[in-house]
Amino acid sequence: MPVEYHELDMEVDGTTYSAVGATTGAYVVAGTEVSKLAEIYVHLVNQPAGLMPYLTDRAIYRPTNPETFTALEAEAPERAALLTGDPATYYQADYEAFLESRPEWIEQWNREFQG
Repeated sequence: MPVEYHELDMEVDGTTYSAVGATTGAYVVAGTEVSKLAEIYVHLVNQPAGLMPYLTDRAIYRPTNPETFTALEAEAPERAALLTGDPATYYQADYEAFLESRPEWIEQWNREFQG
């Protein structure tokens, strides 16, 4: 189903933010028994070829590798345009405080969407 992206426009302490900042990345469990496979995975998700299928279809995060973003602009400029916000202007949440409310939010989400 087609969806549209809309900025958050969330007001916190008198400042309006278009989005919430979040850090994401490739994670590998320490001590993995498949270290060679983990190395290949980390290398892949940090290259344009590894991320492009995700970015052109579902991305909501700007890639950190400048080469990947350049490739995205060339392949899917309309998608890249959605990801050009300046992260410095995003609300940097207090995730420790957010996590306290997470179980309640999940429970409410389930009530609303699962009946």
